[in-house]
Amino acid sequence: MEHAPERVTSEWLQVQARHLLREFLSVVPRSDMAETVTIPRADGTARTLTRAQLSVAIDRMRPRMRQIMRLAMEERRTQGDICELLGVSVRTVQRDQSEALDLLAQL
Repeated sequence: MEHAPERVTSEWLQVQARHLLREFLSVVPRSDMAETVTIPRADGTARTLTRAQLSVAIDRMRPRMRQIMRLAMEERRTQGDICELLGVSVRTVQRDQSEALDLLAQL
């Protein structure tokens, strides 16, 4: 994780939360339900989430967003692979992934 700037903003905390969630989801399999990650919230507080909570939240996402999260985070597919598999643009993959990570950070 990056060093904190002189003035911590909600935007910086959001970027850090995305980074932590992306890393956690890519290394902790769905079967490790009790594993936890602590992420910063936009209001400056911290929130600890289990892999089970994150998996349930991903399962409730819109179908394409859910597919993108599973392919990108859990299967570690490249954006190009995801675009080809789903027939969408790179921008769509990036947008849906960012939106999904933001939704998870709000849990």
